[in-house]
Amino acid sequence: MSTRKRGTSTADRIRGLERQVRTKGRGYVQVPIRVLAEIFELAKRAPKTRGRQPIGRRAKMYENMVISSARGRKAELIAGGLPRGKATDQAAQEAKAKLKKRNLALSTIKRRMQRRQ
Repeated sequence: MSTRKRGTSTADRIRGLERQVRTKGRGYVQVPIRVLAEIFELAKRAPKTRGRQPIGRRAKMYENMVISSARGRKAELIAGGLPRGKATDQAAQEAKAKLKKRNLALSTIKRRMQRRQ
């Protein structure tokens, strides 16, 4: 036989557990496994973080190295007679090929190639 009362939602049970913690004055309370499983299911439906995952130091250093070498490659292409816009596109394409795992957009690489003053 289930100990769950009819019409009792998971939220009601969680509030009841919270009340138990407050009234007992302790920082813990015994939680039935079924309720815990329901809490975990609710946690899975919680909003996830958006955006890119943070990358490690080595990966960031490699990315910065590729971007700076793309700046040099762009300068070489311009010195070779290629127009500035096409040189930027070609250097960014080459950098994107090196940074394939990062899946960066071409516009992102171009923006990062610009020298900040």
